[in-house]
Amino acid sequence: MWAQTCVLLLFTVLGQVFFRFDVTLLQIALGLVAAWLTEIVLARAARGEWLLPLSATISGLSVGLLLRSTELWPFGVASFLAISSKYALRVGSRHIFNPSNLGITLLLVLPFAGTRLDPGQWPNLGLLLFLVAALGIVVLFMASRLALVLPFAAGWALVLAIGALATGFPLAAAPRPLLTGSAILFAFFMLTDPRTTPPRLAGQALFGAATGILGGVLMLAGVPYAIFLSLVVVCLAFSSPSLWKSATSFLAHRRGAPIAADRRAFVTGIGAAALSAGFLAAWPLAGRAGRGGLADRWTASGGGVNLKHMPDESGNATVPLRENFFFDMNQALCSVEYNAQRFVMPTYAAGKQTIEPGQFYMLMVAPQMARHAVTAAPNGARKLVLEGDLDCTTYAGTSSSSFGSRDKPEPATFHIEAVDGGGKPGPDGRKPGDSFAFSVYFLKDTAPVNFAIFGPSATFTGDIVAGRVTIRSLDELTA
Repeated sequence: MWAQTCVLLLFTVLGQVFFRFDVTLLQIALGLVAAWLTEIVLARAARGEWLLPLSATISGLSVGLLLRSTELWPFGVASFLAISSKYALRVGSRHIFNPSNLGITLLLVLPFAGTRLDPGQWPNLGLLLFLVAALGIVVLFMASRLALVLPFAAGWALVLAIGALATGFPLAAAPRPLLTGSAILFAFFMLTDPRTTPPRLAGQALFGAATGILGGVLMLAGVPYAIFLSLVVVCLAFSSPSLWKSATSFLAHRRGAPIAADRRAFVTGIGAAALSAGFLAAWPLAGRAGRGGLADRWTASGGGVNLKHMPDESGNATVPLRENFFFDMNQALCSVEYNAQRFVMPTYAAGKQTIEPGQFYMLMVAPQMARHAVTAAPNGARKLVLEGDLDCTTYAGTSSSSFGSRDKPEPATFHIEAVDGGGKPGPDGRKPGDSFAFSVYFLKDTAPVNFAIFGPSATFTGDIVAGRVTIRSLDELTA
C-alpha cells in the first residue's frame, strides 16, 4: 500500500509541475482531507480505534488524478462517498465496491454535478506511459494482483476490435482508448484493489476479463464513463454470492439484529449509508434549482484569427502565420489555409524543416463535443472548456519533398480553452482578454503524419487579431 501511495503521489506531482493537469492544488487538498477525515471518523466509530488513513490517501489521490470540475465541492464529496462506501457497503471484512471508482463514478453520473474526466490531461507521451506501466507492474507484483491487468486489456481490446470489424472502423485505431494514460492508471491502480478482487489467479483473470469485456460493450453502445461503470457492475456481480449468504444469515437470526460482534460496525455502516444516500437523493433537486445543466445555463460561440510568429531561417520568430478558428457549444474548427512566407517548422520526427510559401495547410474539425464546462471569474472573465474527438488534416511541403495530405484526415482528441475576457469590444470588434487555445493529442499508430509533425501533442493559439469570444449565461441574455 505504501508503494501504491508513493506512485500516485508521484503522478500527482508530475501532473502539477510538468503536464498542467486541469486540477488545482486546493481541489487535490480538499479530496485528500475529506478522505482522511471520513476514514478517521468512521474507523473510530466502527472499531473504536484511531487509524492511519493510508488507504484513504490512495482514494484521495485517485480522485485528484481522474476527476475534473470547475468547482471545489465535487472533490470532497467524491472522497467522502468513496470512503463511506467501505463501511456502508461491505460483506464481512471486505467492501463490495472499489472505493475510488465508486466515488468518482457517482459524481460523474450525478445530475447537475458538472464533473467530467479529462483525456486531454494525459499527453500520450511514450515515456510517461512507460513510467505508469512500469511502476504499476512493480506495485501489482508486490500485491499479487498482476493477473488482473492483461485479461482486462485483452477483453477490452477484443470487443473494440469486433466492433471495428463490424462497422468498418480502421482496425489499427480500435485499441486507441487502451493507450491513454488515464486508462493505464485505471488498469494498474484502480481495477486491482485487493479488497474487491478475487485472491486466486483464476478468479483475478475472470474478474479482469469481465470488466474489460463489459466496458468495451458499454463503450460501443455509447455509454459514457463505460470502464468506470463496468467495474461497479463487476464488483457487485462478484460479491453477489457473499451478499446472498450474508443476507440469509441475517434473516435467520432470531431477533433480526446484527451479530453482536459486528453491531458497532453495522450501526456505523448504516449511518454512512444514510448520509451518502441523503446527499445523492437531495442533490439533483438542489442542483437543478441552483444551477441546471450547462446547456441550461450558458451559451458560447466565437470565431476569428489567431496570429502567431514562426521562426525564419535565422531562427527568429518573425514570420506571421494566421490560424482561423470557430466554435460554439456543439462544434469547433481550426485551420491554416495558406502561409505567405517561408518559415522553419521544428517537427517531432524529422527535425527542422523549411516550409515553402503556400505549402502549409492544416484543418481540424470537431463535429461534436463530448464534454464541456464553464468557469466564471470574479472580474467578469469566463473560460469555456470543450473536449472530444476530431479529424486533423495536415500538409507541408519543402523545396525537395512534401508530407501529409490535404484530403486525408487522421483522428485525434482535443482540449479547447476559450476565454471571454469580459471587456468591451473596441472599434475593430475585439475584446481585451479574449483568447482561444486548441490543444490536440495524437497517437503514433492512428495519426502517423500528425504525430511525425507535431509529436504526441500540440497547442494552436496566438494573439486574436480579428474576431472575439463570447460566453454568456442565459440569465444575462433574458434579463
